[in-house]
Formats: sequence, structure tokens, C-alpha cells
Amino acid sequence: MTTPSALACETIYIADVMACNVINGCLSKNDANRLFNEHGSAYEEFAEDCGEILDAKSILDWLGY
Repeated sequence: MTTPSALACETIYIADVMACNVINGCLSKNDANRLFNEHGSAYEEFAEDCGEILDAKSILDWLGY
């Protein structure tokens, strides 16, 4: 079960990622790579599933947020 404090932290994390948007909701390639590295993943894995996009919402969804 997710606690209210865990949900608040997750919401803040999502807001922080979304604040890094460069243009039209997309992250820079460097920010995207950093995000994937923080989650033990790689952009290439995401790109295989979703195509070569840098949409922050799509990346967060793929990472499970």
C-alpha cells in the first residue's frame, strides 16, 4: 500500500521532471538520459518500446509514474 507521504514525494518528483521540459513537454536528451539512469534503465530500451521521442509524460508513464 502506498502511504500519503510516498504519494506526495512521487507527485513532487513528477512535477520536478515536468519542470525540466524544454519545448512542448519534451526533455532534452541529456535530461532524459539522466532520468533513465536514475531508474536503472536506458533511453534505448524506452525507444524500442515507444519510438525515439523525448516526451516527458511518456517517459514517466513508461517508468511507472
